[in-house]
Amino acid sequence: MDKCKLFLYQPEMTSYRAHYFNELSKNCTIEGFSDYSSSGKGFCEASLDFPVKYGKRIAFAGGRVFWHQGFLSCFIRGRYDVAFVTANPRNIALWFFLILAFLKRVPVLLHGQGLYNKSPIRSMNKILYVILLSFSNRYLCYTELSRLSLGWLPKRLYAKVVVVENAIYNHFPVVPSEKEFSELSDVLFVGRLREGVGLENLADAILSLDCNRSVRLHVVGEGENFERYKNLYSDVPDRIIFYGSIYDDKEISKLSKICLVGCYPGRAGLSVVHYMSMSLIPLVHSDIKSHMGPEPSYIMNGYNGYTFDGYDSDSIENALRKLMATTPDSKFEVASNAYLTYVDLNSPSMSEKIYDSVISEKERGYALFG
Repeated sequence: MDKCKLFLYQPEMTSYRAHYFNELSKNCTIEGFSDYSSSGKGFCEASLDFPVKYGKRIAFAGGRVFWHQGFLSCFIRGRYDVAFVTANPRNIALWFFLILAFLKRVPVLLHGQGLYNKSPIRSMNKILYVILLSFSNRYLCYTELSRLSLGWLPKRLYAKVVVVENAIYNHFPVVPSEKEFSELSDVLFVGRLREGVGLENLADAILSLDCNRSVRLHVVGEGENFERYKNLYSDVPDRIIFYGSIYDDKEISKLSKICLVGCYPGRAGLSVVHYMSMSLIPLVHSDIKSHMGPEPSYIMNGYNGYTFDGYDSDSIENALRKLMATTPDSKFEVASNAYLTYVDLNSPSMSEKIYDSVISEKERGYALFG
């Protein structure tokens, strides 16, 4: 049987998705389209096993919506069995793409996070998602929380909504048995140092802790606030340690072995899965609607991670004190549950789940409305 020819659209072809798409390309002939400026926004250059064309995104209305140059023409010129497309309603080109896919009778798999962070859900959002689901074969959402956020859809459209858990694949995972939990207390942060990341709250919480040993914060990542943060904590270089960007997963995993906690103090997303893959105990804010993505919903407080409630350093400090006060066995159990969550998210893998949907919809053909 000939390989399925897949049109793959990602606004940003990020390195953490490269593994899954490369795996998918073993079973599908993929032609991709993305934004060539991704590497300039804190993303590692993705190494891909399939061709990708690039176009520029042009923002309008103060950045609230954008047009992706070349997206439509790339799709028009090709012959595809199925299209796998990021479902960002702010992408004006997406709406024209849906019309083109209808005219070309190409089954569309939309991939998105749903409306997990919208409460209440406005009428305009409901109208947009009814249109999205009507003109697609399936909507593959990031998490179960994403699926539930679309439960108001008419039954025939809600039946199209399936969960393909958003995850990362760590080539150098750290299993719990590689750590000595009776000796660990350090905290790891991995992410972009941008506005709203909340690093001050985490750093101040670390410095306020009064433990038998000095707890250190290891900061991996750069961004527009990198130099400001370094200067802000330049008087405590032994407690708040900045490494800059590390794009080698092996080096980050090595660093994680001296850490107990992986904390994202601001709007978290896939970072929680990265922490879980290294047997770190993830710590994030409890308000799921405040996060960058729905992935923090994977955390069950006290089972495979911890959450804090306030938007200040005191809340993080109290959560860390509670965590640090638990026994080494309890720490090992929570870290083990976190690692098992990572394993479960990749069993089967994201690429396998996408492939199942691709083949299913190729055989089914284009399905308008139902």
